Parts: sequence; structure tokens; C-alpha cells
Amino acid sequence: MTDQRPFFFPRPALKGQARLKHLQTCLTDHSDLLGDMRTTKRVMQRITMPADGTWAYGSNPKAATTTTYNALFELTFGHRLSAALDEGVANWVDQPAQNLGQGQLFYQLAEFENSLAAMDLAFRFSVVRNPYDRAVSAFHFVCFSQDKAMRHFYTDRLRMNVLGFDRDTDPYTEQGFEKFMNYVEFEAHDTRTSGRLPDPHFRPQAMNICLEFLNPHLVFRVDDLAEGLQVIATQLGRPQFSEKTTKARLNAQPERQSYTKHNALIERVYAPDFEIYESASCALRQSWTIPSHS
Repeated sequence: MTDQRPFFFPRPALKGQARLKHLQTCLTDHSDLLGDMRTTKRVMQRITMPADGTWAYGSNPKAATTTTYNALFELTFGHRLSAALDEGVANWVDQPAQNLGQGQLFYQLAEFENSLAAMDLAFRFSVVRNPYDRAVSAFHFVCFSQDKAMRHFYTDRLRMNVLGFDRDTDPYTEQGFEKFMNYVEFEAHDTRTSGRLPDPHFRPQAMNICLEFLNPHLVFRVDDLAEGLQVIATQLGRPQFSEKTTKARLNAQPERQSYTKHNALIERVYAPDFEIYESASCALRQSWTIPSHS
């Protein structure tokens, strides 16, 4: 093997008290941006890096994260992700790409020491999605998890049930979507007092990305996924991706309805996301130089 870049993190991911101590140190050093421990955890659990430190991805669920992780695997290691993982959920093939931390390949900032210093040197980027499309996709994913009796979103489905969401009559319906959006709005307000963060798959994208902290070189749209991923490859001096690698894959779900009668509700709940989406492009926001690994 001629490539001398580190492929694996040398230590297991930080857990328990070691992780909490790391987060507290980060909060102390960046209190102006992070503010409190709840925000620190939220932000540092959404930014992912490889062991070689060349890139930092502000992951944003329901915005082509599986396709992006597959592309990042290929970009980082030189071949496609083919290690299989199947937990018995039909028509849900996201699992391999969403579990790359298990091999000490990609870590969240919360999981390794000196992560903020590493992020400062990395090519930092994120991907955003049209807020209307993401709202519908998130709702359908919650409905899909109910269909398959998955552990995913079980806590949320319990809480939605308390607030009137009926598993037999509401999935994939107009009234169900309205109840879901009202729940998302409720959760966003409730977190201020309960300490429970809304799930990243349907909370506002602004809460996932935290642009002020990430300070990205690039933020592009899911609509421009192929072009945006090629920009990353170019910046890192890596080969261009194949069309198959950069094609966004949608989860296998029933036909997506538009739910246009609830656009005003979407605009209210996801108000900060519209500005981020409008400003996103495949143009660099700032220059970047590949760090030396000598």
C-alpha cells in the first residue's frame, strides 16, 4: 500500500466520561459559538471527519446523506463501499453508509480528541435540501418506520400518538402530514424546557448544520448533488466520481404527494432553512489548501 494517509482512527471513539470531558473542553474553548452543553452535543454530533482529516461534513439527515457518505467512502479510500449490512428491514439500504464509525473510519467531532483543531484544517462542507421536499421525505420516513415496526422514531411515534396521530388512518395522508408538522413545531419549542432535542431527520436543517460553527467552504443543494460532490473531489485532488456514485437515491416509499395545502405550515416551521437553501450553490465560499501530512 503506497498511500501513507491514515485510514483508521488509532483509538476507539470517545464514550462516557471521556466524551463528556472532551465536549466540556470544546464548550469552554468556544463558548461564544456553542453557548451550552446541549448545543455543543447537537453540533458536534452532526459533523463527521475521516482519520486523515482532509474533510469535515456537516451531515444533514434527509438531504442525501447516504449518497454523500458512499461518495466520501470512495473519495477517501479509493474504491466503493461494498461491505454489506442488513438488519432485516426490507427496502432500506442505508445501513452500511450510516454505520461507518464502527470500523473507526469516520468519526463525529464528539468522538475524538483535538477534533476542533482538525476541523479547522479540513475542507468543510454540507448539503441542504428544499425544505418542502425534506418535510415530505421526513414524514414518509416516519410512516415507513411505522409500517416496518422499526425502532427508528419509536419515541417520536409514541409522542405523536399522544398528540393525536393515528397509525391506521394518518400515515401518508394530508391530515397526517399536518399532525406531523405540528408535532415538529411542538418539539422545536419543547426542547427549550425539556432538554430533549428534536430528531435530526426532521428538525430544521439550520439546527443540523450550524453554519456559524462549521464555517463551511461549500454548501450546495441536493438538486446539484453530482456537481457538488465533484467540486469536493477536485478540491481534495481525488479522481472524479462516476455518475452512479453521485446520483441521489430516494428511499423506497409510496408515491410522494406534494401536500401543497400545508406550504404555509412548512414555511413557518422551517423558516431558517429557506434562507440557507436560497444561498446554497456549488461555488466556494472561501479558499482552501490541502493540508500537509508529512
